[in-house]
Amino acid sequence: MNLCPDNAQRPYNADAVRDGAETIRRHAGEALTGLFPEGSGGEPSEAKAEVWSNWDEFSALAAQLETLSEGLGLAADNGLMSGSGGQAQGGMMGGGTGMMGSANTMMGGTAPMMGRGGSFDAAALAAMPADGVFNMIAQSCSACHTKFRLEKN
Repeated sequence: MNLCPDNAQRPYNADAVRDGAETIRRHAGEALTGLFPEGSGGEPSEAKAEVWSNWDEFSALAAQLETLSEGLGLAADNGLMSGSGGQAQGGMMGGGTGMMGSANTMMGGTAPMMGRGGSFDAAALAAMPADGVFNMIAQSCSACHTKFRLEKN
């Protein structure tokens, strides 16, 4: 999504990424789950009943969002995967710090992105390009909304 009114590309801004990551972090984790106390379903909530019947999964996704946003803040100085406007070296599919690379990988290696129980490690995420971590945040949001948010007609 391009927020520039004239459709122009803006240069990568690590400070803006850090600020956005902090905004997401402040609304994630316990701050997010606190918005859904037991028995708070129904209008005007857009939450499915599964929020409360599957609270552990909902809480885990909220905690995951918090960790991913912390990782995004730490990765802000890494720039973008493509290198356009950022300083990223390597990428999702190769190199030493990419998601599929050899040293810091999402599914294994010496500093895995996934900790015990499938949780993310913010320090490991810090080695990724910022847009890679942002994409993981978007996937986390989508997973939660798909499972726990009512469809609007």
